[in-house]
Amino acid sequence: MPEMNGLEMAEEIRKNNQKTKIIVLSGYDKFEYAKKLIKENREIKFYQIAEAVGFNDYKYFSTIFKKYTGTTPSKYKNNLY
Repeated sequence: MPEMNGLEMAEEIRKNNQKTKIIVLSGYDKFEYAKKLIKENREIKFYQIAEAVGFNDYKYFSTIFKKYTGTTPSKYKNNLY
């Protein structure tokens, strides 16, 4: 598979959810990857990040993200820019 940025990967996963092989990440790795997606893609939507790391529910993703990182995804993004 050619290299994709996080936004392209999230879109590919969304479009081909049943067909795309998703690498299972540990909890910590999921949130490190989510942080990377936020850093690399200003325009990416949080629900896309949640889907890219294996969450169907953005609110639940946000709650768990905060437990792992100490901040919400939106606050994390605001602190970057």
